[in-house]
Amino acid sequence: MKKFFSVIGLCLCSLFVFASCGVEGSNAVSGIKFVNKVFYVDKGVRTFLDYKIYPSTAQSYNVTYNVSDGIDDADTYVFSNGYFTIRDNINSQAYSPIRITISLNDFSDTCEVRLREYPTSVGFFNKDGTTKASDIVYGGATYVLGLSGEFLSGRRNVNNNEFTYKITSSDPSIIEVKDEQGLTVQSTGRRGSSEVKVEVCNSEGTTQTGLSATIRLNVVSSVNDVFATFGNSVIRDKNKLNLSLSGGEEFKIRARYFDSSNIEIDLADYEVFLSNDKFFTLEKNQGGYTLTAKAKDEVNSAGGTVDITIQTLDIGTDGNPVKIKITVQVQFLT
Repeated sequence: MKKFFSVIGLCLCSLFVFASCGVEGSNAVSGIKFVNKVFYVDKGVRTFLDYKIYPSTAQSYNVTYNVSDGIDDADTYVFSNGYFTIRDNINSQAYSPIRITISLNDFSDTCEVRLREYPTSVGFFNKDGTTKASDIVYGGATYVLGLSGEFLSGRRNVNNNEFTYKITSSDPSIIEVKDEQGLTVQSTGRRGSSEVKVEVCNSEGTTQTGLSATIRLNVVSSVNDVFATFGNSVIRDKNKLNLSLSGGEEFKIRARYFDSSNIEIDLADYEVFLSNDKFFTLEKNQGGYTLTAKAKDEVNSAGGTVDITIQTLDIGTDGNPVKIKITVQVQFLT
């Protein structure tokens, strides 16, 4: 019995030892990192270069800072205890980004401090430079607001956290704000449209800059199912058809798209392409496309094969554009 209780006591002591090791380990620092790789600072505004310690339960630590790149010029800025202030009277064109390194034990991280330059105007633009008044968002998807600004150096996209942003959605039940500083909104999945306004705020978070832009986002459902009618036939992707034709025969093509609730998507737009024009002429009309068989003497062939592709820009549940591609074997009647 004495040996038995001795073993029990030894096990209990071991548990306490291991438990103590676990507690000590959770308090040990395993890393340090700035919350931003780039901090944008206004003139005369005292800004803390915030950081995180890993793990969050770490205790009893003392960080140090070092200006690792840039001019250590007291006439340009003041840097003390993690707070960075760019002096009011400096020449904006003369200020260069300054790199700051934070260290703790054997761990360190580096950030860059830049002088915030406000644009003269902001807006949304297409690739060709024209104003983008609206765009499409698929149900449930996130959307990054590509806001551009007119700066002294020209037009460019503004960056996340470069400014303080305020985003407003006219209908949050359709488009909701996901991350203001990341310029990101998200579709709730409900179809419809919402006007999204982005305001550029000053460093205090107020909208006294007068810089804002608006875009209308139209939400459409992602495609869960698709088929097409080809004359009197129903076709799906990779189907094969055998047709015996007489010249002048017409075949109406219409694609139909459905969301996950089996509701037809009426906003889906699509195009039809032929791999060759040996046997048909193709014409787009209201409600779809029409294929018209050429006359046999025009074709100069007894028949052959043509691939027909129905392509839409709408996205499927797999995140890829939806298409139907079929192969048609053509034979002309004598």
